[in-house]
Amino acid sequence: MKNAEKITLVGIKQDLANGYRGFKNGCYVCHENHGMTFHHLWYLPNEKIYSDFKNSLDYYRYLAPIIQADPKRFLFVCNAHHQAITRLCRWKGVKRKRLIKAVMMTK
Repeated sequence: MKNAEKITLVGIKQDLANGYRGFKNGCYVCHENHGMTFHHLWYLPNEKIYSDFKNSLDYYRYLAPIIQADPKRFLFVCNAHHQAITRLCRWKGVKRKRLIKAVMMTK
């Protein structure tokens, strides 16, 4: 991605974050404000996903009006915590509960 595209992408993310009170504290998990992205809490039928696009800028141009229309469907998180959330979502039900319990037991 070219520098101008990176600047545009960061600008789109900042504008979205500034447009909704729930995003202004930075990452939902750690409250930092670096390497930020938006995490879908749920998808609507026929909604495109990241892999449907050739680059991040095209994806965020598609995603921006969706976030503006319904920001409660998203969390604003840093990339590290987005990756952790996405990985944890691979497990469901009892296995997820046991995994979380194992993390809580770990010192």
